[in-house]
Amino acid sequence: PPGLSLSFFGQMFNRLDAWAPEAGPWIRYISRCSYLLQQGHYAAQIAYFYGQAAPITGLFKNKRINVPAGYGYDFVNSNILMNRLEVKDGRLVTASGMSYRVLFLGGTSKWMTLRVLERINTLVHDGATVVGKRPLGSPSLRDNAAEFQQLAQKLFGPPGGAVTRHVAWARSLPTGRCRSH
Repeated sequence: PPGLSLSFFGQMFNRLDAWAPEAGPWIRYISRCSYLLQQGHYAAQIAYFYGQAAPITGLFKNKRINVPAGYGYDFVNSNILMNRLEVKDGRLVTASGMSYRVLFLGGTSKWMTLRVLERINTLVHDGATVVGKRPLGSPSLRDNAAEFQQLAQKLFGPPGGAVTRHVAWARSLPTGRCRSH
């Protein structure tokens, strides 16, 4: 129908399908599975911050996600990063009960606002582990560029430097090989 666009998220399913009258048992089965899955929490180790510059569907529709194989992840946007993530016992946690070992800076996170960088600094100061490349700058003309660069250097080291910064205290970080884009 006009105006309906499911992209890769599903299929058109309605009462006019040829097999709709026979779908009752299957729909009850799917409903039961959905109910049971909602009773638990996804076991993700990585909170994947995809940046502020583009919608998530545009970033990853035809690309693989750059996380080590075997690790679960949830995407987090700037709203979640700013308002919902807290640090407890070295883990990033949300009020809903999700818990992550690492905040990974991927997607378009090479550009982030000063407020987001300050929040990442607060999370690191509170004991969170952050993995990612040094952000280049802010996409906003409102932010103070010198202040942004000073904070980025504090967290990630000098721009273009070959030194890996380990901003983690007395914790071992998970190892794994990241796939490159």
